[in-house]
Amino acid sequence: MLKQLSYRVFHINELLFSTLYPLRKPIHIKSIDEIPQRIKAYGFDSVLFVTGPHINKMGLTTPLKQALEKEGINYILYDKTSSNPTTANVNEAYELYIRNQCDAIIGFGGGSPIDCAKAVGIRSALPKASLEMLQGAFLIKKKMPPIFAIPTTAGSGSEVSIASVITDEEKKKKYFIADPCLVPRFVYIDPHYTLLQPKLSSMYCAMDALSHAIESDLSLASTRGTRYNSKKAIRLIYGNIDKVYDDSTNYKARRNLSIASYSAGLAFTRAYVGYIHALAHALGGAYNIPHGKAIAVIMPHVLEYYSRYIPRRIKRIAIAANIADKTTPADLACRMLIDSLYDMLDRYEIGRYIEELKVDDIKKLAHNAAQEANPLYPVPVIMDQKQLERILIDVLLFRG
Repeated sequence: MLKQLSYRVFHINELLFSTLYPLRKPIHIKSIDEIPQRIKAYGFDSVLFVTGPHINKMGLTTPLKQALEKEGINYILYDKTSSNPTTANVNEAYELYIRNQCDAIIGFGGGSPIDCAKAVGIRSALPKASLEMLQGAFLIKKKMPPIFAIPTTAGSGSEVSIASVITDEEKKKKYFIADPCLVPRFVYIDPHYTLLQPKLSSMYCAMDALSHAIESDLSLASTRGTRYNSKKAIRLIYGNIDKVYDDSTNYKARRNLSIASYSAGLAFTRAYVGYIHALAHALGGAYNIPHGKAIAVIMPHVLEYYSRYIPRRIKRIAIAANIADKTTPADLACRMLIDSLYDMLDRYEIGRYIEELKVDDIKKLAHNAAQEANPLYPVPVIMDQKQLERILIDVLLFRG
């Protein structure tokens, strides 16, 4: 009881931060050609260009490379970022940053390259500190190099968020690092990039954005502004995810998912996430599975638990998703929302379970999730390690 009370005191402080802190938003750039112009105008001489191998091979980075070369800006390419960016990725990219005396960083791709770019910025600001030491919130407290974020997916919200998530492959653990200085200085969003994203990957990303919106809406640190952005994202995702699944070239639906991702990113940057993310990070760190898959599978189970305690708040989400209305009883609205999430797992071929999950790992996974979430995340219902173990057991039982 005393421990839960101490968590709630911490959460009250987070609400004060969410309400009062003047958090910077990224400056929106209107074209690829504007990026080197901004770099030049700010007097940066050398730029680390962080991306992933597939994005680079597909040629998505070519127009920006050409624009940088045209303006005579020196750039150093790091294109080895993993789908779950690792401490090894960060260290390799950081070595390039130091060796070439870089003073700005471009993160080009999904959440992985952008998170990697942020982590390189952290290393440059605090070269003697390990990422493990900095997990949690508000521990950087140093000026970072400016980051230019160019998302090619619609889901992570990293282009606007205060977070970076990095995997320690040796310890099989993810480090969640949050600080206002991790909000990128500039962002260029072009939904055309998402048209090239594979269908399943698009679904993973959309489910990630949906979880940002849902967890930030339920957060005890939510405000009127964050709840507006959360509900906007929920409405757009439920209204467009089927359209993208049925026709991956539907630009209007893709654009709406990009808007949803950004809106959800704005929401969780102030209101944080919760146990859905803590459990997904534990699973991703242990098994190196796609983050969006872990999120999608865990989400209905956590909401099932919450529904026993906060059915009226979950009903708000069901209304925003347009699957319930004000006249729907709260318990029924909860059931309709949770069932809709299970339907998505089936329809989008995500699956209802994590193939890699083992009984023997559950205790450690739950420990890692509890360690990440408590007290950092202002969750609506506090769970301890035993309750998180129960959720993972429920996920395991879906294997049949």
